[in-house]
Amino acid sequence: MTPPERAQALATAYRGALVTRYPHLPNRSYAARGEITAHKDYALLCKAAGYCLEHDIAPSAWALWSMDVWANHMVGKGRVKGGAPRAVWVWSLVRLRKRLDWFRQDEGLYVGGIPLPCEEHKRLYATYLALWADLRRWMPKSRGEVMAIMDRYLPGDTWERMVRAAQDGNRAQQRAIDRLVARGEAWT
Repeated sequence: MTPPERAQALATAYRGALVTRYPHLPNRSYAARGEITAHKDYALLCKAAGYCLEHDIAPSAWALWSMDVWANHMVGKGRVKGGAPRAVWVWSLVRLRKRLDWFRQDEGLYVGGIPLPCEEHKRLYATYLALWADLRRWMPKSRGEVMAIMDRYLPGDTWERMVRAAQDGNRAQQRAIDRLVARGEAWT
């Protein structure tokens, strides 16, 4: 990525975190207009982006975490009056260096998605885990012994039926989530 692309990535992450954590604020267009290289925070964003790359920090995760830290530890404890944190606070190099260890403790809450398997998928996974536990416990020596253990858990076409049921259940659950997102009751 070029320095302008890096800076824009941090600006975009900041805007996304603002929209998510402060939807009531009227102006959430930080660095959205014009050339990023002309923005007053461009140098800061470039330096912060370099630090994030060097330390494998996902900008969106850092920005969201920072918004939560601001709300819970700055506003919540009376250190500041309120409102959203400014980008210069979120992307401060001093803060990035000083708070990286704290961020790492919470990082899992801010990266990746949350798996929401349907009940059929959970049953399939539980069956799979039980099957493997028995295979490890009994350590079968022949194909016949393996098949005897497998048949206890997955006789006939049970595996195929369970997979189809899990796929159908997950699709139905995804449609329900999509409806929530479309109505604005959940965000992606």
